[in-house]
Amino acid sequence: MRIILPVILAFGVAVPAAAHHGWGSYNADTPMTIAGNIETLKLENPHGEMTVTHEGDPWVITLAPLTRMNTRGATADIVKVGEEVAAYGYPRRDGMKEMRAEWIEIGGQRFQLR
Repeated sequence: MRIILPVILAFGVAVPAAAHHGWGSYNADTPMTIAGNIETLKLENPHGEMTVTHEGDPWVITLAPLTRMNTRGATADIVKVGEEVAAYGYPRRDGMKEMRAEWIEIGGQRFQLR
């Protein structure tokens, strides 16, 4: 019984940590800008996400944590489905259609995310 509890606790900590990818999976040597309408949106922790179509493919744009988004003015009443957005950031190294946004621009306002 002494061994089982520590194993369960270790597993409970390791699974969420493994689910979150590190920033090293994005290529800072090839920044890009994606512009279009926000199609899907999740404003949550550990970080938000939105989907925007770029060159015919849906791209997932990884945003900042919700608290940082709110602190910098990118609140849910501004960042919402249907709004036109420009996002500047770094694509994933493995070719997945995902980028880590450094900033987003909506309605002429730029919001720094990092």
